[in-house]
Formats: sequence, C-alpha cells, structure tokens
Amino acid sequence: SRSHEGTGLGLAIVHRFVELHGGSITVRSQIGKGSVFSFSLPTKQAPKPNIESTKLSSIYQHTTQEQVALIIDSNETGAFQAYHSIDAKAYPQIAITSPTEIAAHYQAISPHLLILDLSTLSDHGFEWIQSALEHPNWSQTRLVATSSLNSTQDIKLCERIKIPNYVPKPLTRSSLDRILSSSE
Repeated sequence: SRSHEGTGLGLAIVHRFVELHGGSITVRSQIGKGSVFSFSLPTKQAPKPNIESTKLSSIYQHTTQEQVALIIDSNETGAFQAYHSIDAKAYPQIAITSPTEIAAHYQAISPHLLILDLSTLSDHGFEWIQSALEHPNWSQTRLVATSSLNSTQDIKLCERIKIPNYVPKPLTRSSLDRILSSSE
C-alpha cells in the first residue's frame, strides 16, 4: 500500500523509451490488488533499407497503382526512422528522396504521403516544395512535417508552406498513424 500517489511520469518515460526501440508495453490490472506492467523489446534491429533501391526515379520508371510514400530527410537516421514508421501494407512503395529529385520529377509523380524534415528547407529553400504542392498531381498528397526542435517556429513554418500535420522527432509508427487517422 502506498502512502501517496506518483505523477505517472515514470510510466510515460518508459512508454516512450520502449516505443522508440520498437517495443511494446502491456498491463494487467485488478481492482484493489494493483497493476503489473511488462514490456518487450525486439532482440534484433530491423535492417536498414537500401537507399539506392528506394530512389524516387526507381519507383516511377514504371506505372504503379500502389500507394507511394516519399521521405525527405537529409539525415540518414531520420530517414530510416521515418521509413520504419510507415505502414508498408498501406504504402507498399516508399522512396527516400531529396529536394533536388522532387524538383526534377514532381510533375510526373502523384505521391500519397510525404514526410518532410523541416531542416531540409533551410538547406534547400522553399521553392521546390511550394512548386510541388501547387501541382495538381499533389492535391491528394497527405503531408507530414517533422523536426528535432519541436518549436513554435516549426509549426509556423508548416502553416506558411501549407503543411497541415506536424510531428516532432523521433517519428514513430504510432505517432504517424495518429496523425494520418486524424487527417482522413
């Protein structure tokens, strides 16, 4: 029996830590007896995708009816994290790409999902993304911006370039699923 209640912060921290490592938490609870929390973590790290095989041009060399997701992140770790956050059943074609490649091909593609790291904009400017977002092929594209900073400036930047969804890093499957299900 406890003399005082905790804030619950410990569980929130553990939940986030376990989620970041691809694990899960379960709870068994009985009224008047207490709760038991358990967690599991994967024993092997998921293999990194071969970036060369996921380039934008390789997806659009042939006509595809599959849902396509694009990831633009200049940081390899961020790109892989986004890659593993996407439900591959919903988006069987996933391309890790660059602003240069988008600028060259945006008129010929119709992505279903775009995950954009906002730091890419500071490196490459805004014109390429504004041109793509104004093109009719991109009218149904679901847009998600992400960044490490999670600042008010990031949210204002999203509003400025008309990206309706923002998720601070680290991007996880559950945070992306939450955003995508709420924007349907």
